[in-house]
Amino acid sequence: MQVIVETARGQEIGTVVTPEQDMPEEKLVLPLKKVVREATEDDCCRVEENKQKETEAFLRCQEKIREHEPDLVLMDIKLVGDLDGVEAMQQVRSFTDVPVLYLTGNSDERTRRRAYATDPVAYMVKPVDIALLKKTIKEILD
Repeated sequence: MQVIVETARGQEIGTVVTPEQDMPEEKLVLPLKKVVREATEDDCCRVEENKQKETEAFLRCQEKIREHEPDLVLMDIKLVGDLDGVEAMQQVRSFTDVPVLYLTGNSDERTRRRAYATDPVAYMVKPVDIALLKKTIKEILD
């Protein structure tokens, strides 16, 4: 069953994988997402349309990187859609070695290891001090 859930990014579609049941608190995987309602056929169609738009947007992004050859890419790891910033950079790395600076709320070791596999010039955890960010960018570009 597909449901609409409330997340930090707003409402998203989710899949119910187990029936409703009482569960001991220590077995809960937090944070739990609040179920708003069962998803409609329109919701499911909108998700598919959005996935197509995400693919088109990422292809356009790749096209713009090729066209403009930027000196630096600022990349958030948490993106809307199926790809995260690390996966996006892995694809970008297939055609350019543009420096990447990750700005992210993800400080866990697994995410950090995945990001470092793309050879970033920096990895900054939010909230980021603006003065430090400016200094880091200046050092990268000089």
